[in-house]
Amino acid sequence: MPSQADVTRLSPRWPTLVHVRGAADLVERVTECDVLGRAHQDAAAASGRLVLVEGPAGIGKTSLLAHAADLARSTGDLVLTARADELERQLSLGVVRQLLGPAVDRGNALLRAAPTDPPVGDFTLLDGLFQLCARLAEQRPVTLVVDDLHWADHSSLRFLAYLRARLEGLRLLVVGATRPHEPGADQPLLDLLLLDETCTVLRPAALSPAGSASVLRAALARRAPDDAFLAACHQACGGNPLLLGELTAAVLSAGIALDGDNVDQVTAIGSRALARRVRARLASLPAACAALAGAVAVHGEGAPLHRVAALAEIDVASADVAAGRLVQIDVLRRVDARRAPVPEPVTPGEEMSFAFVHPLVREAVYDGLDPRARRSGHARAAHLLREAGADPERVAAHILRAEPDEPAWYVEVLRRAADLAMRRGAARDAAGYLEHCLRLAPELAPRVGAELGLLLVMPDPRRAGGYLREALLSAREPARRVVIADGLATTLFMTNQLTEAVDVYQSAIAELDDRHADARTPQHANLINFTLDVAQTHDLARDLIRAVRADAVHAGAVRVDASDRGVGSRMLNGMIALYDAAAGLSPDAVALARRCVEDGAIVIHGEAVTAVALALWVQTAADDPDAPRGIEAALARARPLGSMQSLMSLTFVRGCALFWRGALAEAEAACEQALRYLEAEEWRAVRQFITGYLADALLEQGRPRQAARLLTRAWPVGEPPYPSFRVRWLADVRARLALLDGRPDECLRISTAAGREAAAHGWVNPAFFPWRSTSASALDAMGRAAQARALAAEEVELARAWGAPRALGHALRVAGLVERSDGADGAAARLFGEAVDVLADSPARLEYAKALVDLGVTTHRAGEHAPARRLLSLGLDVATECGAEPLARLAAGELRAAGGRPRRVRLTGLGSLTPSERRVAELAGAGLTNRAIASRLFVTVKTVEMHLANTYRKLGITCRDQLREHLPRVATEGI
Repeated sequence: MPSQADVTRLSPRWPTLVHVRGAADLVERVTECDVLGRAHQDAAAASGRLVLVEGPAGIGKTSLLAHAADLARSTGDLVLTARADELERQLSLGVVRQLLGPAVDRGNALLRAAPTDPPVGDFTLLDGLFQLCARLAEQRPVTLVVDDLHWADHSSLRFLAYLRARLEGLRLLVVGATRPHEPGADQPLLDLLLLDETCTVLRPAALSPAGSASVLRAALARRAPDDAFLAACHQACGGNPLLLGELTAAVLSAGIALDGDNVDQVTAIGSRALARRVRARLASLPAACAALAGAVAVHGEGAPLHRVAALAEIDVASADVAAGRLVQIDVLRRVDARRAPVPEPVTPGEEMSFAFVHPLVREAVYDGLDPRARRSGHARAAHLLREAGADPERVAAHILRAEPDEPAWYVEVLRRAADLAMRRGAARDAAGYLEHCLRLAPELAPRVGAELGLLLVMPDPRRAGGYLREALLSAREPARRVVIADGLATTLFMTNQLTEAVDVYQSAIAELDDRHADARTPQHANLINFTLDVAQTHDLARDLIRAVRADAVHAGAVRVDASDRGVGSRMLNGMIALYDAAAGLSPDAVALARRCVEDGAIVIHGEAVTAVALALWVQTAADDPDAPRGIEAALARARPLGSMQSLMSLTFVRGCALFWRGALAEAEAACEQALRYLEAEEWRAVRQFITGYLADALLEQGRPRQAARLLTRAWPVGEPPYPSFRVRWLADVRARLALLDGRPDECLRISTAAGREAAAHGWVNPAFFPWRSTSASALDAMGRAAQARALAAEEVELARAWGAPRALGHALRVAGLVERSDGADGAAARLFGEAVDVLADSPARLEYAKALVDLGVTTHRAGEHAPARRLLSLGLDVATECGAEPLARLAAGELRAAGGRPRRVRLTGLGSLTPSERRVAELAGAGLTNRAIASRLFVTVKTVEMHLANTYRKLGITCRDQLREHLPRVATEGI
């Protein structure tokens, strides 16, 4: 790495992003430069990195980014740069379009939307952009540099958040800069980046007194400032490099003597030096210069000369002269007009346009304009851009800040901008345009308010609720009212306003007569979904289901057909299946779940995805052999649609299925993937639901501390969980963690409280929430055998009624543990033996391993060493296959105690494959490319290649065509 002297001599070349003032920018930045250098080396070695520079304006963030860009260019990397603009923070994908648009033609096609294009699913967009970056990084190392992230638009930040979790294995370095807690910044997404454990955050310190003195002496070498003067300058600027440079220029311009007698004058200039100097410079120039600077400040970066001339109301020739003067005095810099955030057609000879040398300079000019002049300037800019055929979002950016002098065409442009933002997958940005429509034309509230509210249901339910309430009051047509009511009720449920949500749904449904039956059936399904697992509304769900079953009009609820009515009927099938399953009614529940799912086709109807996911959850809880194929079929239908919500729901169900089957590492990966779909959303209940299963997978793998940290983040101690029975798994895992930690009383308290509340409202099936066995284990540890035996027996009875091997095997095994603890080894052996028989041919491999080990231990205690060794050896093999390390260690120890010798871990053959290797091999054998596998599993191509190489070695093959011979079930087994 360069020495301090070398660093101070660096002169970054970055004409498209920033004007560099000189060597002072990197004084006392050796540590930061060293970190950037190592990050660049890591990225070049296919270990992608994210580095963010956070600090106040003028601290030198941009110079560090310029240094990173220079390092990358010096080794032949592809360097793509962007700078967010305060004016364009509403522009959907504005930063991403600036960053990736020039890279390849596909980038432009992906990032632009035409009015006739269908809306892009949010996952489709984000993953498409990720794949674009990955392809670029395959050709040569790539460095992405983004300045002023605090002004970045929401959709661009969301992409960076998506990208940062997928950098492993890519030759890709992402370097960004942001100010801390900037007003108007999208702080939740910035925090997601800054707080990520894989992100390196640099926070450059202010210059020390010695550093400030070094900069000043270099700038004032011919005038030899004394120490008192240097100290005053340092104190006045707080060690801020940019302000220090501006103060120096102001002092020289004012002819102030550089000694201690002028300390007061230095202090008076202080941190206001930049704004004062910019305004003083403009005041000393012809009026055309100030007019042009103001026009560029209003227009934004990438302003072609002819347009800013028109905006400044001066002729092009005068504007050209004025621009030259502004460049000479370090106010403006020349940039390529094609590098604008939204490139526009450029007339030959007009490729050059203008931008400010630093955001603070633009702020000084813009803030110096009269507020009325700013608003009228934006109005003129909107007119000019509209006449030039600019992107509607670019026009809308000015309308948002303009005087509302022509609301009619303003509204037209804003509606078009909102439509384009939606087609680009940027719902929040579209909402911003529609909100301004309502401010300009309140009479549009009945229609636009409904559109706006429905846009915001998922990203911002509290804001959405206000708009939807107003829209519902003015809507008259019943079918329209039920759509609005559905959105409003969803927001109310998400914000825990359950009573009002139920009232809204019921009122809307009551208005639908038989002419609107197609709308009524899905709404009944949605109402059941929201009320079924919440204590205070569960009775309503029960009554609704009874009414549906009794009402001849809804007899089709248990029939499948291909009509629109069939979608609603199948949704009802799914919801009623969950109700029956919660009550432990196995045959009815599984039959209804199958009717809902069928071939997964109704997934294309976005409103049906929740019903499909719940139906698949029911099938999985019943150990239905059709469940794995159903999950994969639904995911295959959902992926092309690109909806994060759909993919999250179905990926979670897949993770749950994998966990119950005992594929712990794969279950962990699937649940983490489902949480990644949620990372930019505030869906607390869903996050808690998924976290419970993820924590359990970690616990079974022997990682209790990591599981505990996850639970604490999702459900802080002392805070009640979301009032949904589906998140009670979280309570069960927390209870078992307490038991593992030697706190059986706490385990009993948590498990019993959650379980009895659930049971009181119909959730009695232990396949979903085995709280009785957890409580029984706690009671057993506390020496309360009779109570433990009663609870364990109750769970066995309920599990027999449900009939699924996993739930019954688990209940039998825990009952056996209670008996063995109480000295009844004979009764324990019978229960363990039945559990082994029940589980032997089931998909529940982890429960089977536990039953084998428990029976083996009991058999050994009875003195039957040979049978014990056989049971323990098989239990060890199955536990190892599942990745259940604590269970495998227990089995190995007991096997040795019984006189056996644990087999060495298999190094070759199908059984030697890890769960991740097996999954990659299955997908490769099914014909997927490495890139498609990486996208499916949320890993990198490099990781896929590593797993395939290990698989080839273990199976003794040389290519993927041979995989089918070794994995004959690859085409039929979905999981």
